[in-house]
Amino acid sequence: MTQLRCCADHPATTSQLNLQPNGTPLCHSAIQEPGETTLNSTTKLLRLVRLSGFLGLLLSAHAALAYIDPPVLIPSAPLENQVVSVSIDGGLCDGFIEWPGYPQVIQTGNSVRLVVYAQYVDFIDFCVFPAHNITVPIGAFQSGTYSVQVDRFYVDDLFGPTTETLATIPFEVSGTESVVALPSSSFVSLLFLGLGLLLVAASTMRRHVLSLFANSRSRNGIMAG
Repeated sequence: MTQLRCCADHPATTSQLNLQPNGTPLCHSAIQEPGETTLNSTTKLLRLVRLSGFLGLLLSAHAALAYIDPPVLIPSAPLENQVVSVSIDGGLCDGFIEWPGYPQVIQTGNSVRLVVYAQYVDFIDFCVFPAHNITVPIGAFQSGTYSVQVDRFYVDDLFGPTTETLATIPFEVSGTESVVALPSSSFVSLLFLGLGLLLVAASTMRRHVLSLFANSRSRNGIMAG
């Protein structure tokens, strides 16, 4: 089969040509070279990979700017009837603000749920919250084992009202304060022990001397009479 040049660039057979009235071959579109489809697909895939990497960098940069430290319990080992609080640090893309109805403290048995109102920013340019702390009292408790679930509530620009659990903290409330004794071999404890013994001995000797002096005066008075 005879091959001709179609549009001066791509070979074509006479059966593939549409001829103009003057007999000149007319090409409606270039004939695709072998391997051209594979090349275009590979290029598109590389572009998609590059775009995904760029979006990943943007998301990682946003995650690095947004921070909320894990909530902590104050005090960490509470006593019976001692007020317990939850402390949270945040900043940059995450902030905590005062809002009507918040914070919420809900206790069911030995489980406590704390909900704080927060603001979350998706755009890096608007991550302007300074580093700050909120400390929220959750109550005083009797002796026992408890847990507190710390949630934040915010309105997301894309998903709307959102509740996110930051942490669940178990804690134990004891009835008596633990006493930490000084080692008996320490220099400070021995010094205080020695001073205490000297004071006790001096007080005892003073009382004994005063008693002897009083008895002596009493005998002298009787003999003089």
